Amino acid sequence: MLDELEEDAIKEMFNLSLGHALPTLSEMIDAEIEFSTPCLEVTPTRELIQYLEGLVGESACVVHMAFDLLLTQRGRLLGNTLLLLRTEVLSPFLDALYGEHVPETLQGAVCEDAFTDVADLLLYTCISTLSRLLDSEVEGKKSIFYRGDPKTWDGILSSCRQYPATKAYEGTRKDDKSINLRIDFSVPVKNVSGSVLIWINATDDSDLKLAVRQFITTQAC
Repeated sequence: MLDELEEDAIKEMFNLSLGHALPTLSEMIDAEIEFSTPCLEVTPTRELIQYLEGLVGESACVVHMAFDLLLTQRGRLLGNTLLLLRTEVLSPFLDALYGEHVPETLQGAVCEDAFTDVADLLLYTCISTLSRLLDSEVEGKKSIFYRGDPKTWDGILSSCRQYPATKAYEGTRKDDKSINLRIDFSVPVKNVSGSVLIWINATDDSDLKLAVRQFITTQAC
């Protein structure tokens, strides 16, 4: 697994990546955004949905975008990025986005499209910057919207149960694990808060270690 120096480096990359992405959201809602320092954990893949439920309880909105990082002359990293909001902050989030109150009767009709449009810009900007820092190319997949209890979000978990391209897929293994990066954000004047997460398949992390070490070397020059 990653050593302490490599963990610090990938947290710095995530911080830089989200730092490039959040101004887009700040402009859309016309308010300043505060965000936390990155958190990194290594999480068994089978526990990722429980991890989400621990963050948001039994009701939330999330946009999920799977992606591949194609590393120059090395390999391929499979990842997932998510924009996550608790259901109770959805109404003030929509109000901030539209610049006026969105009646509850209309929220169901606009929620998925509005939230997905915002997430597409935010998440793709984030992973594009991360890809550049890792000296790779990125292939983003079509984003998917979920709402409700995380236990029902099977699509997220199935996307995380993947192997690097160099390995044959044989179904989910008990030792599958992901590097789980999270930054929490808030918009105090709008009463909005949420999280941006990146999960990277770490079942075989040799390619990731090489890419992170190259970033460290580049920063030291």
